[in-house]
Amino acid sequence: MRASVLLLMAWLLPGCQCDPSPQPAALAPSASAIPSAELTTQPLGRPLAARPTPPIPKSGLTPLAGPAQVTLSLEAGSRVVQVPVGTRRAQPLLIVLGGGAEHCAPWRELIQTAFVLCLDAGKPDPSVKLTESGGQAGTDASANPAAELTNRLEASLRAQVKQAVRQLEERFGDHLGPRGALVGHGAGAVAAANLMRETPALFPRGVLVDGGAEVFSAAVARAFATGGGESVLLVCSDCPAEKAVTVLSKEGVAAWRAPAFQVNSAADWLTRGDPWWLGDPPSLDSLP
Repeated sequence: MRASVLLLMAWLLPGCQCDPSPQPAALAPSASAIPSAELTTQPLGRPLAARPTPPIPKSGLTPLAGPAQVTLSLEAGSRVVQVPVGTRRAQPLLIVLGGGAEHCAPWRELIQTAFVLCLDAGKPDPSVKLTESGGQAGTDASANPAAELTNRLEASLRAQVKQAVRQLEERFGDHLGPRGALVGHGAGAVAAANLMRETPALFPRGVLVDGGAEVFSAAVARAFATGGGESVLLVCSDCPAEKAVTVLSKEGVAAWRAPAFQVNSAADWLTRGDPWWLGDPPSLDSLP
């Protein structure tokens, strides 16, 4: 079907592709604790040559028809996806996990040249099987009801994401590109970290708020980097973020810890320097 199919076989997801129409809203400067210089001066321990080359957005597609929002029927319920109507190229997918409606609306306003999907944890599905990779590291769910709940919420969110991506691929074909980014809050941050660990080529960038740092052991950081992972922003005031930042940075991944969440800064972190998020693209000949 296309070359990107092989890239996503490990996750049962066929290759997708996409394209932009309106220019994204300018990201207003903020008082974030993320200095722009740090994003380009992170220590690059291991060489980046082993990473797969990011796919170039496929262009020249038929303009994507409306509506501007479509509803997906997932096992956890109906979920609305913002659609980049009119786009002529493959577009990325931004998924916001957890945090409620108040965390979703700003992303829909800021990111208008991509598919945007917001998923809340809701009630955990007892039928979702927990795996060794799921949940929070170091928690004994059988002895800790709170950990059991968090783990089931996390597993439910990951299952929703996989369902949603399959449905979007089937519906939008080449307009949905093999490139995405994740924003997670709480259990959603743990789910986002595990999804990035599982498929770094599909989700190479993420913002994790109040969770997920514990997923990035030295081994996971190395696998994330060699699989195509690019950047991780950890937002929390009390979490094991420093260790995650250290091991990710050693592997050449841009990693930073911020004490508070600011959507403009988070959006800048996710999209900076990535041609997939630039709106109307330059010609293919001018892309690196």
